[in-house]
Amino acid sequence: GRRIATDFAQNMLESTAPLGIIFTNGDNDTFPLWYMQEVKGVRRDVRVVNLSLLNTPWYIRQLRDQWSRESAPLPMSVSDADLAGSSGPIDRRPTGNLAPRLFQDQEVGLPVDRNRFLDETIAGRVDTSMIADRMTWTLRGSPAGEGQSILYTADLAVLDILRSVAEDGWERPVYFAATVAQSSELGLQDYFQNEGLARRVVPIERATGDPDGFVAAEVALDRLGKFRFEGLDDPDVYHDQNARNMADGYRIRFATIAAQLAEQGREGDAVALLDRVTEAVPPETIPAGFGSLYTLAEAYARAVATALEGRCAEAAPLFDVVLARNEALDRARMLGAGCRFELGESAVAQAAFEDLLQRDSVAADAGLRAEVLQRLGKLHHRGGRHDEAESAYNESRATAEAAGDKEALGRALL
Repeated sequence: GRRIATDFAQNMLESTAPLGIIFTNGDNDTFPLWYMQEVKGVRRDVRVVNLSLLNTPWYIRQLRDQWSRESAPLPMSVSDADLAGSSGPIDRRPTGNLAPRLFQDQEVGLPVDRNRFLDETIAGRVDTSMIADRMTWTLRGSPAGEGQSILYTADLAVLDILRSVAEDGWERPVYFAATVAQSSELGLQDYFQNEGLARRVVPIERATGDPDGFVAAEVALDRLGKFRFEGLDDPDVYHDQNARNMADGYRIRFATIAAQLAEQGREGDAVALLDRVTEAVPPETIPAGFGSLYTLAEAYARAVATALEGRCAEAAPLFDVVLARNEALDRARMLGAGCRFELGESAVAQAAFEDLLQRDSVAADAGLRAEVLQRLGKLHHRGGRHDEAESAYNESRATAEAAGDKEALGRALL
């Protein structure tokens, strides 16, 4: 049967550690979670906090003062006076500590108890040497132009909860659901740890370039191992467009985590995740969007490129579909050509690499150009054309050196 709503809700709850607090966005990522907790008894230890309702004094008071099943009241410092001044008639501007306000983006900080991250729930999963005594970041709200942001009551309440949790020694894990808009994340992305359908705030700055944050392998694999996908592979079950979009999102979530696992040397785990989501959410029943296709293809290619062979059979046709929709994606063409090379289609791969080197967009990206040349050199070397290989390798190194691109240079020197 169709279980997309309840499975998605359970999967989001299972993306959190015990006694977690998870901020959700709106109706579709809140009410199904409450249903699973109240009716099915799933993860009643987790406090689901709806950001839309968090703009209202009565809801903040409820979170602060009341238990919810196995979840204790949330640590908060706001007083009744703060709540009373957070809203009012439209003709009288609220002035309380939780009243919406304009402000300039600014650095804020929270205390960190390093000992909290040395126990069995965290030890071995994060590099504790990277933990400072204080967590600092640039606080941002919803953009309002000219370097200003708007902090709504919900934003100020989230900040108060975070500060209270930190002052209590980080005993309660805090998460933002994967469905929360970036404008509601207060600029915390560099402190996110991707644990599936939820991103945990961990006071270790690990900028990955991924807005969903760093992947701690053992944590992510444990969370994703509990996911359910009932009925998504059944052609007799009808899924409307909203359900298909939700299910397609699983591909991006799994592929994003798999790509980081491959970079960490966990290629086998990466491919296993990709295979699992491809089998559980097949394109025959849940059509793949452009973004999920590209993310899956790139993740497969990263896993193959680092160690494993023979998996390009899965990635190559995905790249073909991606490029049929948008031929201008230079990196996708390079990775797709690399897969064709691994599959023994050297002539096809060589033609693609040489075409890329003629593109102005590749010439303008020194790192990408250096990588294309490095791959072309490998192709020539394997084909016994050693002079051409040496020429490509030398040009790759020169390109990376001229641009000062240390990452590209490191690849070129391999």
